[in-house]
Amino acid sequence: MQPELSVVIPYVNGERFVLECLAALERQNNREAIEVIVCDRLRDGAAEAIRERFPWVKVESELDEHSIPALRWHGMKTARAEVVAVIEDHCLAPPGWATEVLRAHAQGHDVVAGPVENASRDSLFDWAFFLLEYGSSMPPLASGEAAAALETGERAAVPALGEGDPIPGVNISYKKAVLPLEDKRFAELWESFLIDELRGEGARIHLDPGMLIHHRTPFSFREFAVQKYLYSRSFAAMRISGKGLAVRLVYAGFAVTILPLVLLIRLIRTVWPKKRNRPELLLAMPMIAVFVCCGAVGEAVGYRAGDGGSLLAVR
Repeated sequence: MQPELSVVIPYVNGERFVLECLAALERQNNREAIEVIVCDRLRDGAAEAIRERFPWVKVESELDEHSIPALRWHGMKTARAEVVAVIEDHCLAPPGWATEVLRAHAQGHDVVAGPVENASRDSLFDWAFFLLEYGSSMPPLASGEAAAALETGERAAVPALGEGDPIPGVNISYKKAVLPLEDKRFAELWESFLIDELRGEGARIHLDPGMLIHHRTPFSFREFAVQKYLYSRSFAAMRISGKGLAVRLVYAGFAVTILPLVLLIRLIRTVWPKKRNRPELLLAMPMIAVFVCCGAVGEAVGYRAGDGGSLLAVR
């Protein structure tokens, strides 16, 4: 049977996370209409556990040298459905999530994204991670078309200029027909570059508050600090590709001097108006500042010295 929705999951964070992610997808109201594709970079034996517990899931292996964008691109090209959703292996989809994805696309939208809720609340670090990465994407998220996009070093979202809410890259779906799947550039670029390309081609990008997904913290404090550096370095290298040394130095100088303050102000301006988790934001702010500085250093190095293998190390 032809699936109505393909869900692509890059597997990079360990067996426990991906098995719980798949268990949540198994509980979808319309599971029979869903194709799930796990793109396995770790090759740690989880593929066997997946095939045993979830025989309806397709596991793509032999992808250990693939970056996360490349894993997603491989999965999207393999997908059989006309609508393709991309989530991460540390996310949990509520039972009505897939139904909401399809409902939104049936209204004519080319790209649909939804909010992200925190499912890890045991420590202040959990809140620091969530609020920095996904706080601007937590409910409430306004429904409607996203007017414009801005490239940033923030991992989870592409901020929408002129809109109060961003496009959450961790909870996003596409009509497969609009994806430039033969353009190999996008197999090595983060979501913001793809969103910009699709917007330039006239794609309709919609924010749907009903398309909620839950996030869990996959890192320790130290791991996240390193990951923030690596992601930001890889993003900066993509952003500055082809630019001369003078431009690179200007960007690097901005990253280590002004960028941390800009990102912290942006975070407060997007999270505070939601009137949720304000105490957690204030208490976690020193920790958030540390991670923002790690990202700023990563961007500066990326602008000056390039990727340096950082893209393949991001998980």
